[in-house]
Amino acid sequence: MRVIYVHGAFADADSWFGVPDAVETIQGDLFPKRVQLKHHRGNRPVPLDIGSLDDYVKSIEGKLPDDETEKCVLVGHSLGGMAISAAATAPAFKDRIHKLIYVTAVLPMPGQTAGELLPVLSGGPADVLLEFAKLGTLGAIKAATALASQPMGVFNDLMPESDHFLNAPKAYIRCLDDGIIPHSDQREMISKINDATNSIVYDEALDTVHFPQVSMPGRLAEMIVEAIEA
Repeated sequence: MRVIYVHGAFADADSWFGVPDAVETIQGDLFPKRVQLKHHRGNRPVPLDIGSLDDYVKSIEGKLPDDETEKCVLVGHSLGGMAISAAATAPAFKDRIHKLIYVTAVLPMPGQTAGELLPVLSGGPADVLLEFAKLGTLGAIKAATALASQPMGVFNDLMPESDHFLNAPKAYIRCLDDGIIPHSDQREMISKINDATNSIVYDEALDTVHFPQVSMPGRLAEMIVEAIEA
């Protein structure tokens, strides 16, 4: 089964670091694909042409298996939760989603925006850098290697209405010491979705900050496998 990883705001595909490979090591039939939604600040001179939620969805569609009968898992971190939620509304994903997995991520109801659910980042990356500091010097340096530019228009795009999204099985991996999406906000998003759909099949927490792929990668990989199997 293909597992498609979607990174968060002000980050690139490398921000998952070794987690996708660790998931595949634990469960050999979970084949990883990482979606690159941003222009890195490094040596790529031309920004990627991605500025809207629809653009994000099209980029995720490009990672679907060629076999249209094969289902996939979408894993979103932070803003990536908005992207995988919107993808679940697209015709290309109809009957193809095994599970949506949110790693301390935006989990919207139809009609909500990422800016509404992630206000701390809608003004810029300053709070990301503050959260990096919680990782310690080495962790902060590692996390900073995956910093990237961020199209801001996506924060204003509405989550579409869709029964396919609402009914898709969902898993949420919470982070208790999260300074980007406070734990209380994570619980509120989970509660709203579950009250409306009863679609949360896995809900577990890590005692860590907003970047468990840096602070607790081994346990995060284990929890992703647990969530897929739940």
